[in-house]
Amino acid sequence: MEFRDFKYEVDHNAKRLSVESTIEKTLPYSIGKFILLDEKKVITFTNCKLYASSIDQLNDIFECRGLYALADRLSHKSSILTGRDFEESKSIFRAAVNSNYGIISFCNQPKNDAMWGLYGKHKGIFVQFDTQKLLKSIKHPDPTCYISNLAKVRYEKDMNEFATELAQLESDDIKVISLHTKRATWTSEEEYRIVLNLQNRQDLRGFKTIGNLSLGGIVTREVDFSMDAISYIVLGFHFFDLSDNPIRKFNTMYFSLDDSSDFIKKKLLDFCIENHIQLYIPRIDESEMHIYEIVLSKHMNSYRVEHNMDNEILLD
Repeated sequence: MEFRDFKYEVDHNAKRLSVESTIEKTLPYSIGKFILLDEKKVITFTNCKLYASSIDQLNDIFECRGLYALADRLSHKSSILTGRDFEESKSIFRAAVNSNYGIISFCNQPKNDAMWGLYGKHKGIFVQFDTQKLLKSIKHPDPTCYISNLAKVRYEKDMNEFATELAQLESDDIKVISLHTKRATWTSEEEYRIVLNLQNRQDLRGFKTIGNLSLGGIVTREVDFSMDAISYIVLGFHFFDLSDNPIRKFNTMYFSLDDSSDFIKKKLLDFCIENHIQLYIPRIDESEMHIYEIVLSKHMNSYRVEHNMDNEILLD
């Protein structure tokens, strides 16, 4: 089925989502993801797992508002929503959506300083994946949890008009399109998404439902991926706290990381060394960001960082 510039299929028996944006016929060769320098996030990544956020964990406060059209429709059919006002029904329905779906976001902007500031805080990392290797290897430990294919997010200027038109569609179609649509104010992110559909999992039997969305059950939001799907990693501009040292002044540096305060940095760097992952780091001049290769090695409790100025990531 097609909706505006969006082509998709829904398997109503398995509740599977097959999504294709007609804007972009082929997927990019590689796709990336920002990860904060946060203990839980870094440990998840170094265990070769990616976390699928719930709707309320995303930055856009208007995320999936198109689903409220479905909440209104189900309020007349669900005993849980019967007799409640629309605002209360929306709140309960949104909780069900949060429980049943997870979103993994990607982009291709390792040189975008605004994206670094928002999603990496300039101290985190940007992981570049080989798209096909990632999609072939990614899996959820529960086989009843379906993982959609990668699709480009679509952006809408008039969300009221969008919601009105969306409300005319079937319930499953509303879910698919809402989960892949954001307000036009986020267009510059050029986001891609993988959506986890958690609502078929077997441990939900006996829980209350709204339509086919469950209000209970516990399932991991982490999916596994293969190590060889990683193409390279870019460390944040402030990862080594070098903002006051222009790269042209040195080629090799040594860093001694404290066991307690720098535990997460050490874990991440050790992971990269052990798995021979190619590393880069941003440097800036008066007008733009450049990303150069670094060669990392470990000596006792110190790390040797050598800059390769001949190898720069060149992007449009």
